[in-house]
Amino acid sequence: MKLNWNRNSRIRFLAIFALLVTGFTLIIKLPFIDQWIISPYVEGITSVAAMVYGIFDSSVEASMTYLRHPEFSVNIKKGCDGIIASIILVSACIAFPSTWKMKIAGIISGYILIFALNIARILVLFTMGVHGEMKLFNLVHVYVAQFIVIVGAMVFWIYWAGKTRAGSTG
Repeated sequence: MKLNWNRNSRIRFLAIFALLVTGFTLIIKLPFIDQWIISPYVEGITSVAAMVYGIFDSSVEASMTYLRHPEFSVNIKKGCDGIIASIILVSACIAFPSTWKMKIAGIISGYILIFALNIARILVLFTMGVHGEMKLFNLVHVYVAQFIVIVGAMVFWIYWAGKTRAGSTG
């Protein structure tokens, strides 16, 4: 498949991307999606974070969306789950002119990266809280952590799209 990345292709990509991001964002706001998919997913992320943190400190525990330590507790809320970054990545991969095999490979690989970055983000923030670094916690939580996850997704997509494009021009 030869990739034609002319002006019309770029406009088509942007239009499909915008529609998909909007559609997926509206879908995750539906009450039954939130109840049956998003909330259990956030609880799962909390459990994974507790499991990883527990390797280094056995006094951590997870309860629903709460990550608890004798020194600190945090509620991992929707929005701190990597779902928006995943929506951006999935939408970009689907909208990009490529084969479905490449799109699925990009979505799976990118999701794994986003998941790992998000768990790392939660663990770094939780560690800051456990050690009483609340000013740093607030700064990193509000201005840095989410940005890193989204930029990570975007950098991955740029790499994937370049690799996909290079592989399709031959």
